[in-house]
Amino acid sequence: MATLLFYEYSIISRNYSLGVFLLFLFCVFYSRNKESYITFGIILALLANVNAFVLIASFVIFLGLLIQAFCNYKQYLNSGSKCRNLWIGAAIAALGWVVSVIQIGRVADEVKVLNTVSAGAIETAQENGTTQIFVEESRKLILELTSIWRSYVPISDVSLEHFWNENFLIDSTMDDIFHISGSEIGKFLALILTVVIVVISLRLLSNHFLGFFIYGVSTLSIVLFNYSALDPKLRHHGHLFILLIVGLWLISSSQHMSNSLKQQNSVQLRWMSHWLSVFLCLQLVAGVYAYSMDLLRPFSVMKLAADYLQSHELQEHFILGHRYRQASVLAGYLDREIFYAESQQLGSFWSRREKEIKSEKKLLNAVQEVRRQNNSDVVLVLTKPINFPVELNIVELESFEGAIESSESAVYLYLARNLIVE
Repeated sequence: MATLLFYEYSIISRNYSLGVFLLFLFCVFYSRNKESYITFGIILALLANVNAFVLIASFVIFLGLLIQAFCNYKQYLNSGSKCRNLWIGAAIAALGWVVSVIQIGRVADEVKVLNTVSAGAIETAQENGTTQIFVEESRKLILELTSIWRSYVPISDVSLEHFWNENFLIDSTMDDIFHISGSEIGKFLALILTVVIVVISLRLLSNHFLGFFIYGVSTLSIVLFNYSALDPKLRHHGHLFILLIVGLWLISSSQHMSNSLKQQNSVQLRWMSHWLSVFLCLQLVAGVYAYSMDLLRPFSVMKLAADYLQSHELQEHFILGHRYRQASVLAGYLDREIFYAESQQLGSFWSRREKEIKSEKKLLNAVQEVRRQNNSDVVLVLTKPINFPVELNIVELESFEGAIESSESAVYLYLARNLIVE
């Protein structure tokens, strides 16, 4: 019951599990036939269209296969079928990458995914001069290296109510020591342990080019991508640990093909097994805790809100949701479109970020406009309580709090009847 494989990717972020499955499928086919380039091309093309993180892995894997083939170019010169299969596989993989880039580009102008210079660095530069940008960004990059620790040891701080995406070291709540922030001490320890983890992992993979290349280059690429991303979470960091499994899988399957090599490196194989087992045991502990909490408390209060609306036969009413990210969760549970206050339109999911309505007056104006257009009662789904004027005839139905996910930890339901429009 590892946190990533059996909780994060199986319960919370199920859409990411397809990428993990395809990575493992590649390992299976590679262990059977290391020159099935057409099959590899199909898997990598599919992989490229799951999400951006496995798109990176897809490209790195094929680059490693290409380098490996180039190092053995004489075999391909003497075998036309091998060379043909290699180029067919390359064409299939390239087609998958092109389709993936086109899909990403469709929303690139609407959804800001990457942030080349952080807001904190810009603010620091405005206060202390532009030379501080380098210092601020360097600190951010160094801290992003600890995402490897988050991925390998996703153990939460049990003292936190909203523990999801939190790490007991990096997000530590321990007391200050010698006037040094407990959180900063935790981050420093996580950084040191990250370096140790990466060095040992690279050493274990050093005798196998493809495993070493995929693990090293993909890890570096995803860390840099996370550094540029606005707000990476555990589901994103988790690919770093999956890549370790891929690397160890490739080297073990390669040695399985040669008994003499397996006997020669039996000590290394045992170390690889012990090394992976350590992290799987740690993830087992984290997974048991996370799953236990998931049984005791809802992950999102939107599930409770949806149950309430259905039990009180309010699910067919016109529903206005505040904060599109949270409102889309409710739309998913109800399996219907709701009205997004920020974008002023109906939808079942959001495809672009909208500026959040923070003014109660603007939110009231949006409610009144919806009431005018629909001439019916309106269910309001808000993420913060509002004291509505009595004359608006808006009554609170119910509120729910205490979910695991911090951004979806509270919801307030209201019913607007016979709104007075001035």
